[in-house]
Amino acid sequence: TIDKLGFKSTTFPTIEASITATVYLSPKSEGATAGATAAGPQTTPTSSAPAPSPAPSGTQASTPPAGGGGQ
Repeated sequence: TIDKLGFKSTTFPTIEASITATVYLSPKSEGATAGATAAGPQTTPTSSAPAPSPAPSGTQASTPPAGGGGQ
């Protein structure tokens, strides 16, 4: 990060520049990119999960006995 930038000239064509900057360093084990590449992360094949088994059916509808209607 550039914190301060200054120029000073006492005689032409000489110019003096002063720069104050802050540098943030990453751990040497990670490097500047922490293992990242320009290609991006590798894709992993997706595994298809087996379809869930159907839920148990509760009680089945009963059929009324034959000939047992109203009077």
